Amino acid sequence: MGPGTSFYFQHDARLEPGGRIGLFDDEGGPPFFAKSSRGLVLKLDTGRRTASLARQYLRPRTLADSEGSLQTLAGGDVLVGFGSEPDFTEFTSSGRMLFDASLPSDDGSYRVYGFRWAATPRTRPAVTARRTSPGHVSVYVSWNGANTVRRWQLLAGSSDGTLRPVDTVADRAFETRIALARSASRFEVRALGAGGRVLASSKPVGSS
Repeated sequence: MGPGTSFYFQHDARLEPGGRIGLFDDEGGPPFFAKSSRGLVLKLDTGRRTASLARQYLRPRTLADSEGSLQTLAGGDVLVGFGSEPDFTEFTSSGRMLFDASLPSDDGSYRVYGFRWAATPRTRPAVTARRTSPGHVSVYVSWNGANTVRRWQLLAGSSDGTLRPVDTVADRAFETRIALARSASRFEVRALGAGGRVLASSKPVGSS
């Protein structure tokens, strides 16, 4: 075992490509052997029966009594769950912290994993239209929980039966504003996904 490779009360050890093994090094028990637990990646030489330190991922002053996990994500980033502690952190492959979060106080996790996730709410997009002048209106749209929307398509007309597409804008934030220079009185917004596929439509609304 080379310098920096000793670990204590490890958890979630997994073989990785390239002759490596990733694990969560609790470093605690008790007794405690260090000031912080760590995500640990070792380089194994099975021929020589040696292990060297490839990477370590530290969150200062975070020491877990038990559990914990290390997951190497697509692209090389690493997600570390700190087991009995409420914290979980994403690092670059070189160890720079990218994301850090905590569960409620005194609420730990067994393991923390990250995966691609897509959500399409059962509700329809929420829309409201505000008349700013006789010839201008601002339409606001949001769809709480949706994460696959790429663009919003605005339909406008004088009645529900005359609604036609008049503009398409990128999804910008939780709520997207669409400014329209028209005197139309009814509005509807469509959520568009990849390739322009319609994911859902709002109810037609009037302006206020």
